[in-house]
Amino acid sequence: MSVALLAALARVGGRCDDVAPMARPDQWLKQVLAHETPLVTHQGATFERAPEIATTELRPDGLLRVARPEALATLAAPWCTLRGEVIVEGKMPRDHLGPAALQRTILRREARQVQRIELEEADPDPLDCGAWVIAPYVPEWLREWEARGRLTLVSLGVGCWSVTPSFFLLVWIAANELPLREELIPFLVARTGKPLKEFVRWVHGRREPAWFAKMVYSLPEVAKMIQAVEPDMTPEEQDEVITAIRASLLGQRIENAAMEKGIEKGIEKGIEKGIEKGIEKAMGSVERQFQRRLGRAITAAEHRELLRRVDTLGAARLGDVVLDLTPAALAAWLADPDAT
Repeated sequence: MSVALLAALARVGGRCDDVAPMARPDQWLKQVLAHETPLVTHQGATFERAPEIATTELRPDGLLRVARPEALATLAAPWCTLRGEVIVEGKMPRDHLGPAALQRTILRREARQVQRIELEEADPDPLDCGAWVIAPYVPEWLREWEARGRLTLVSLGVGCWSVTPSFFLLVWIAANELPLREELIPFLVARTGKPLKEFVRWVHGRREPAWFAKMVYSLPEVAKMIQAVEPDMTPEEQDEVITAIRASLLGQRIENAAMEKGIEKGIEKGIEKGIEKGIEKAMGSVERQFQRRLGRAITAAEHRELLRRVDTLGAARLGDVVLDLTPAALAAWLADPDAT
């Protein structure tokens, strides 16, 4: 397993101090859209948190807005179709893809269009406010409706269809069918099954280890695919990484729930102890690397010291020293409480 990826996985699987907690795949999709959109479109578009619409349950997942139209013209669909702004609805694996999902998308777009006209005094041209649905595939019911003449799916490019008739651009993006292209990374993260595995292999060398580690942390399916991109990793190491990530995820969920509900101090202390146990499990993969480097088991005192140093120095630093130092130097580093 590469040093960089090991350190990144340890960081994400540990306290996650520098990573926003991600408990659900849809949160990962929105994070990728926010980070990748300006990058892959060469600042041609931006993704932002959608404003609250004054009706219950009508907040879209986000908005994609044109920043530099000329930067989008040569990009693959759907980017080249973007005009003004579109609301984005992400449907990750296991999300419902029935007719109601599409109707909710249309409803949210209509509410957003009214908001633009009345509160932002925007041009009322319906083509300036579209809607995109990002999903793994085109559901059967949509194909059946097309066969019955209820609608038409017009190809905008590989994996992208305009759902017509509609007086605004309504686009269905099927991530499993999209080509593996740099500008499509924000949509490719919604893949499933074999197409997801192909994407994992392809993107592994195109994004930094921290980005890849966050994907492993956010998408349970990807955790099972680590060995496909890290062939030197043993099954035992793969299990350790998955266990660490799951333990950390559980700890984050408990911690977030405690913060949101304002649980009493006595209960919070119990939760903190549970989180600490989760963190210790998350340290398992890094600790195993220390043991293999030293050629012996870690002592109880060294175990406590490693837990302390992941707090003070960070998991990335531990990942560096375990591979940069000789076994003798590593043992001395562990024994020195002032080592950095």
